[in-house]
Amino acid sequence: MNGHINPVIELTRADVKYKEPPLLLRNNGKGVFQTMNDAGGATFRTGQDGRGLAVGDFDNDGDPDVAIVRLKDKPILLRNNVGQDKPWVGLQLKGTRSNRDGIGAKLTLQAGGRCMVRWVTGGGSYLSSQDRRVLFGLGAGPAPKEVNLEIRWPSGQIQKVTGLRTNRYHVIQEPAVIQ
Repeated sequence: MNGHINPVIELTRADVKYKEPPLLLRNNGKGVFQTMNDAGGATFRTGQDGRGLAVGDFDNDGDPDVAIVRLKDKPILLRNNVGQDKPWVGLQLKGTRSNRDGIGAKLTLQAGGRCMVRWVTGGGSYLSSQDRRVLFGLGAGPAPKEVNLEIRWPSGQIQKVTGLRTNRYHVIQEPAVIQ
């Protein structure tokens, strides 16, 4: 989240602002990020004294939404509507031998000839915590016929899940016994 830490920085540096606009980037799929502030709305065109950022699917529609924590001001909740008509798969892990949230798990999803990898991470931004669920956007076009997942749990156990349905969340529990 953006915002300089020194509220009087503008008195000594004309090129630096205390309140800075948040930065909105879009991955073009080829490892290049494009600035999308103009398309993001007024929040991304005005300075904020931002301190924290929480990302999660607040409305459970398969795309990540954002909450911005600001200093001495109300938080901002931004609902993401981009790509909501495209197929997705959401996962919530429940560890038994590993930690209960599956933090540290590596998820490899195979769908429509594509292979995608995500990690369940802990932590987050200052004064914020992230959604522990993991989202896989499956791109434009029809939903793939087959969606399969491999989970490498922090315990070292590998679990395979087949036949996942799109456009919904799946709760997956780590097997208590090594497979």
